[in-house]
Amino acid sequence: MIAIAAAGCVASQFLHGLIVPDIAREGGAAAITAIAVLAAFRMQGAARTAWLLVTFGTALWVVGDIVWDCYDIFAGGQPAVSAADACYLAGYPLIAAGLLVMLHRRTPGANRDGLLDGLVLAAASTIVAWDFLIAPSTTRDLSLVQRVTLASYPLGDVLLLAGLAWIAFAPGRRGRATYFLFGALGCTLVLDVLFDTVQSGWLNTVVGNSYPLAYALLALAVLQPDAADIVEPANSAPRTMHPARLAFLGIAVLASPTVALVEANRGRSAPGVLIGISMVISVLVVVRFALVVHAREAAEGTLAYQATHDQLTGLANRPILIERIDHALSLRAWRDGVALLYIDLDRFKPVNDAWGHRTGDGVLSTVARRLVTAIRPSDTVARIGGDEFVVLCEALEDAEDVVEIAERIVRAIEQPMEVDNRIVVVSASVGIARPTVDTTSESLLREADAAMYRAKELGRNRWELFDGNLRSLVERRRSAEAALQQALGGNELRVLYQPLIHVVSGDIEGFEALLRWERPGFGLMAPDDFIPLAEETGLIIPIGAWVLDEACHQAARWRDAFPDRPAPSIAVNLSARQLDQPTLTTTVADALARSGLSPRSLVLELTESMIIRDDAQVLATLEEFKRLGARISIDDFGTGFSGLAYLRKFPFDILKIDQSFVRDLAPPESDTTIVSSIVALTHSLGRVVVAEGVEVPEQLASLRSMGCDIAQGYLIARPLTAEAATAMLETAQDPVHALG
Repeated sequence: MIAIAAAGCVASQFLHGLIVPDIAREGGAAAITAIAVLAAFRMQGAARTAWLLVTFGTALWVVGDIVWDCYDIFAGGQPAVSAADACYLAGYPLIAAGLLVMLHRRTPGANRDGLLDGLVLAAASTIVAWDFLIAPSTTRDLSLVQRVTLASYPLGDVLLLAGLAWIAFAPGRRGRATYFLFGALGCTLVLDVLFDTVQSGWLNTVVGNSYPLAYALLALAVLQPDAADIVEPANSAPRTMHPARLAFLGIAVLASPTVALVEANRGRSAPGVLIGISMVISVLVVVRFALVVHAREAAEGTLAYQATHDQLTGLANRPILIERIDHALSLRAWRDGVALLYIDLDRFKPVNDAWGHRTGDGVLSTVARRLVTAIRPSDTVARIGGDEFVVLCEALEDAEDVVEIAERIVRAIEQPMEVDNRIVVVSASVGIARPTVDTTSESLLREADAAMYRAKELGRNRWELFDGNLRSLVERRRSAEAALQQALGGNELRVLYQPLIHVVSGDIEGFEALLRWERPGFGLMAPDDFIPLAEETGLIIPIGAWVLDEACHQAARWRDAFPDRPAPSIAVNLSARQLDQPTLTTTVADALARSGLSPRSLVLELTESMIIRDDAQVLATLEEFKRLGARISIDDFGTGFSGLAYLRKFPFDILKIDQSFVRDLAPPESDTTIVSSIVALTHSLGRVVVAEGVEVPEQLASLRSMGCDIAQGYLIARPLTAEAATAMLETAQDPVHALG
């Protein structure tokens, strides 16, 4: 509609004096501008202010057009200086003010680069305007008011050109509204120059009647959905000079000598005004390039700082820490005065899980500040991991000095801290290591790390000193880690299968896959002897995927071997580390696809403590499992802090009562209160109950009387090899009745 109206306004120039009078053309322009003003009124904040200034300035031009036509219609001609001139000239500063608001909001700090580039371009344009437009008017026989009025028009255009340059050179995204605004201002500038320079009467009329095109482009700019975004702050100011900007500056610098050559060809010398403006341009260009050099140096300094410091806390990072440790160890005479403190926050992960990473980052920043105040000015404190910090102490005079520093650190961190309007309490475990003759930076870090883990094992919120016993432990741990890495590819891992039976019928419902490590020289190792190490090193991810694949294939083989009986289920334990992997669902789906096992036959077991640590994340993962068709079991129920009401929100199918409660069913305790309550409430939720750790007939009988669904334990069978489990299925042995 706006484009059609503008085209109609322009087309009317060809019908001038025949069909459509000038006032009709101005009416169309007024309607277009009114639409732009109303659209600006509907905005909020700085966007409204900026666009209203621009549209009000344009509205003054339209009013000037109407006044101009009124003089032609009612007075028979134009006076030398009229109210129309006042309207035209008043529009320029309003539009420039709107552009300045946009620039200020877009670059909240100070866009000195863009401001200087705009001033250079404006100064160069002033030189050209002075020589070709302003100076000729000063030689004519005109009054002072007429001369000032004529000179003000090109200066107004210079002002618009500067504003246009400021917006163009400002950093940030440029949407459709910005480009329409560029088009409107560029169209206005071109038409102004043509109007001032074209002498032909009919061509001058064509130019004058083309201004509605600029008004239409402005209205289109205001109506764009992203019009308000033009005042949104940019992410960052440009650090380097774009080639286009360099070209603009080059053209601006050449304006002065070009005009001087033109004047020389005319046989005249350059006036003092042009010389003064040329000097201003030179100064601005020098300042501009000085800013470029300064910005580059600042950028290099920033990059150098970021390369050696942690961005969140501002502390030294791992590379600079290693460099300083190496330097300290290289000074043999001062080696005895060196100590390293390895600091790890206790229970920091629940802070992230409960309150989000923003609060977690606030805690880390607070801890960093407290560490700086707890150590000596000569010490180095670095952040080398998520919640891990290291302090390097040099020139220690006494062995007790490092202990005092460690105690100050522990006391400083355990104090409550306010982060995001909530009180957070964390503590720290600190490991201390001192160098020996052959110590390297990496070995010193490992020893301090080992001492830190010993502090955690002994209760947390304390410090421990690395000694000979820990050195032996570190060596054993390192050897076990290397052996575990080889175990997966070396065919040393074994999957055993413990049967789960229906308490009433005695039928085998399925098996639980249990991992063992047949380590050379150590025999068959239980999970507690190596799973924690696998969790810590991340080896649990490939090991867990291998167990899942093995178990699914074995369950599929049992299904094919015994087609006349219900396919036994297979339960596979998942670790917390696996649950954190975003690809876990894909791993499960791939194992099912490769084995051809029905998803309903797969039971994924998670411990109670795993599901209560992060509701949203765990719930999303469980829902993905359910979409695959797998069943979910909550293992070790009763050992965490949840209740059945809490679990109601989770889509689990099976609940396994922890063996500590099942143990109480046997004499002399024979306490059935807790187990019977869990069975009743679980059945009320429509879930299946499994009791694990059944070891004596009295426990099994008690579970049968309570209505428990499934039992598992040594009474039924110890973990079996795949061959032994297959033999058990072949004989269709009824473990319950076999036990009497």
